[in-house]
Amino acid sequence: MLVFHGVWAYGALHVFAEDPGLPETAPPRVGRPSRAPRPHPFAAPAGDIADALPEIARKAVDDEITLRLPTSGDAPFPSPELGREPPNGRPSLAPWRVPALVFDAMAAAELLTALDPPDQPRTTGVTVTYLAAAARFAADLVGRGRVLPVLAATDDGYAARWRPVLAAADA
Repeated sequence: MLVFHGVWAYGALHVFAEDPGLPETAPPRVGRPSRAPRPHPFAAPAGDIADALPEIARKAVDDEITLRLPTSGDAPFPSPELGREPPNGRPSLAPWRVPALVFDAMAAAELLTALDPPDQPRTTGVTVTYLAAAARFAADLVGRGRVLPVLAATDDGYAARWRPVLAAADA
Protein backbone atom coordinates (compact mmCIF):
# COMPACT_ATOMS: atom_id res chain seq x y z
CA MET A 1 0.00 0.00 0.00
CA LEU A 2 1.34 3.44 -0.95
CA VAL A 3 1.75 6.27 1.55
CA PHE A 4 0.69 9.56 -0.06
CA HIS A 5 2.31 12.92 0.60
CA GLY A 6 1.76 16.38 -0.80
CA VAL A 7 3.53 19.69 -1.04
CA TRP A 8 2.29 23.00 -2.42
CA ALA A 9 5.08 24.35 -4.66
CA TYR A 10 5.25 26.56 -7.73
CA GLY A 11 1.53 27.40 -7.45
CA ALA A 12 0.35 23.78 -7.61
CA LEU A 13 -0.14 20.67 -5.48
CA HIS A 14 2.52 18.00 -6.00
CA VAL A 15 1.45 14.55 -4.79
CA PHE A 16 4.05 11.84 -4.33
CA ALA A 17 4.06 8.49 -2.57
CA GLU A 18 6.32 6.04 -0.80
CA ASP A 19 6.13 2.37 -1.75
CA PRO A 20 7.11 -0.13 0.99
CA GLY A 21 7.84 -2.73 -1.70
CA LEU A 22 10.75 -0.73 -3.13
CA PRO A 23 14.35 -0.83 -1.79
CA GLU A 24 15.17 1.16 1.34
CA THR A 25 18.45 2.56 0.03
CA ALA A 26 19.70 4.02 -3.22
CA PRO A 27 22.55 2.27 -5.00
CA PRO A 28 25.87 3.69 -3.77
CA ARG A 29 27.43 6.32 -5.98
CA VAL A 30 30.50 5.26 -7.89
CA GLY A 31 33.23 7.45 -9.21
CA ARG A 32 33.51 11.15 -8.52
CA PRO A 33 31.09 12.46 -5.85
CA SER A 34 28.24 14.55 -7.21
CA ARG A 35 25.87 16.98 -5.55
CA ALA A 36 23.14 16.29 -8.11
CA PRO A 37 19.90 14.99 -6.58
CA ARG A 38 19.52 11.23 -6.77
CA PRO A 39 16.29 9.34 -7.48
CA HIS A 40 14.45 8.55 -4.24
CA PRO A 41 14.79 4.76 -3.80
CA PHE A 42 11.28 4.03 -2.51
CA ALA A 43 9.28 6.76 -4.24
CA ALA A 44 6.44 5.30 -6.26
CA PRO A 45 6.37 5.98 -10.01
CA ALA A 46 3.82 8.59 -11.15
CA GLY A 47 1.75 5.93 -12.94
CA ASP A 48 1.35 3.91 -9.73
CA ILE A 49 0.28 7.07 -7.88
CA ALA A 50 -2.35 7.86 -10.53
CA ASP A 51 -3.70 4.29 -10.45
CA ALA A 52 -4.17 4.42 -6.66
CA LEU A 53 -5.94 7.82 -6.56
CA PRO A 54 -9.51 8.73 -7.48
CA GLU A 55 -10.47 9.53 -11.08
CA ILE A 56 -9.44 13.16 -10.49
CA ALA A 57 -5.84 11.99 -10.89
CA ARG A 58 -6.47 11.94 -14.66
CA LYS A 59 -6.37 15.77 -14.49
CA ALA A 60 -2.81 15.72 -13.16
CA VAL A 61 0.45 16.16 -15.00
CA ASP A 62 3.37 13.77 -14.43
CA ASP A 63 6.42 15.63 -13.18
CA GLU A 64 9.31 15.35 -10.81
CA ILE A 65 10.17 17.50 -7.80
CA THR A 66 13.37 17.74 -5.79
CA LEU A 67 12.87 17.54 -2.03
CA ARG A 68 15.45 18.04 0.70
CA LEU A 69 14.81 15.13 3.04
CA PRO A 70 16.47 13.81 6.20
CA THR A 71 19.04 11.30 5.00
CA SER A 72 21.67 9.00 6.39
CA GLY A 73 24.16 7.53 3.95
CA ASP A 74 22.37 6.30 0.83
CA ALA A 75 18.90 6.29 2.39
CA PRO A 76 16.29 8.98 2.97
CA PHE A 77 14.33 8.61 6.20
CA PRO A 78 10.92 6.98 5.61
CA SER A 79 7.79 8.69 6.84
CA PRO A 80 6.37 7.26 10.09
CA GLU A 81 3.30 6.02 8.18
CA LEU A 82 5.47 3.72 6.05
CA GLY A 83 6.33 1.61 9.09
CA ARG A 84 10.04 1.25 8.34
CA GLU A 85 12.86 1.93 10.76
CA PRO A 86 14.94 5.02 9.94
CA PRO A 87 18.45 4.34 8.69
CA ASN A 88 21.32 4.29 11.17
CA GLY A 89 23.80 7.10 11.24
CA ARG A 90 23.84 10.83 11.68
CA PRO A 91 21.02 12.50 9.72
CA SER A 92 21.56 15.37 7.33
CA LEU A 93 19.41 17.03 4.67
CA ALA A 94 20.00 15.81 1.13
CA PRO A 95 18.18 16.43 -2.17
CA TRP A 96 16.16 13.57 -3.67
CA ARG A 97 14.27 13.49 -6.98
CA VAL A 98 10.72 12.29 -6.49
CA PRO A 99 8.14 11.47 -9.19
CA ALA A 100 4.93 13.42 -8.58
CA LEU A 101 1.53 14.20 -9.99
CA VAL A 102 0.91 17.94 -10.26
CA PHE A 103 -2.58 19.37 -9.76
CA ASP A 104 -3.70 22.95 -10.43
CA ALA A 105 -5.61 24.72 -7.65
CA MET A 106 -9.11 23.58 -8.69
CA ALA A 107 -8.10 19.96 -9.21
CA ALA A 108 -6.11 20.06 -5.95
CA ALA A 109 -9.19 21.15 -3.99
CA GLU A 110 -11.20 18.33 -5.56
CA LEU A 111 -8.48 15.76 -4.83
CA LEU A 112 -8.01 16.85 -1.21
CA THR A 113 -11.77 16.62 -0.68
CA ALA A 114 -11.77 13.10 -2.14
CA LEU A 115 -8.88 12.04 0.10
CA ASP A 116 -10.47 13.42 3.28
CA PRO A 117 -12.00 11.28 4.63
CA PRO A 118 -10.48 8.41 2.69
CA ASP A 119 -13.10 6.56 0.67
CA GLN A 120 -10.73 3.77 -0.29
CA PRO A 121 -8.08 1.88 1.63
CA ARG A 122 -5.02 4.12 1.36
CA THR A 123 -2.58 5.72 3.72
CA THR A 124 -2.03 9.44 3.70
CA GLY A 125 0.87 11.18 5.37
CA VAL A 126 0.48 14.16 7.65
CA THR A 127 1.20 16.53 4.77
CA VAL A 128 -1.97 15.45 2.95
CA THR A 129 -3.96 15.62 6.19
CA TYR A 130 -2.71 19.17 6.78
CA LEU A 131 -3.40 20.30 3.20
CA ALA A 132 -6.92 18.80 3.36
CA ALA A 133 -7.58 20.67 6.62
CA ALA A 134 -6.34 23.92 5.05
CA ALA A 135 -8.61 23.36 2.02
CA ARG A 136 -11.63 22.71 4.29
CA PHE A 137 -10.86 25.90 6.24
CA ALA A 138 -10.53 27.94 3.02
CA ALA A 139 -13.82 26.56 1.68
CA ASP A 140 -15.50 27.39 5.00
CA LEU A 141 -14.21 30.98 4.85
CA VAL A 142 -15.49 31.38 1.29
CA GLY A 143 -18.86 29.85 2.22
CA ARG A 144 -19.26 32.35 5.05
CA GLY A 145 -18.16 35.29 2.90
CA ARG A 146 -15.03 35.86 4.96
CA VAL A 147 -12.91 36.94 1.96
CA LEU A 148 -12.18 40.28 0.27
CA PRO A 149 -10.96 40.96 -3.27
CA VAL A 150 -7.46 42.41 -3.57
CA LEU A 151 -4.97 43.19 -6.32
CA ALA A 152 -1.66 41.36 -5.98
CA ALA A 153 1.50 42.47 -7.76
CA THR A 154 2.84 39.85 -10.17
CA ASP A 155 5.65 39.76 -12.72
CA ASP A 156 3.13 40.72 -15.43
CA GLY A 157 1.46 43.55 -13.50
CA TYR A 158 -1.44 42.85 -11.16
CA ALA A 159 -3.78 39.91 -10.60
CA ALA A 160 -7.08 39.65 -8.76
CA ARG A 161 -6.96 37.50 -5.65
CA TRP A 162 -9.18 36.70 -2.68
CA ARG A 163 -7.73 37.54 0.74
CA PRO A 164 -9.17 35.82 3.84
CA VAL A 165 -10.64 38.00 6.57
CA LEU A 166 -9.74 36.31 9.84
CA ALA A 167 -11.52 37.41 12.98
CA ALA A 168 -12.48 35.88 16.32
CA ALA A 169 -12.34 32.07 16.22
CA ASP A 170 -10.98 32.04 12.63
CA ALA A 171 -7.84 33.86 13.72
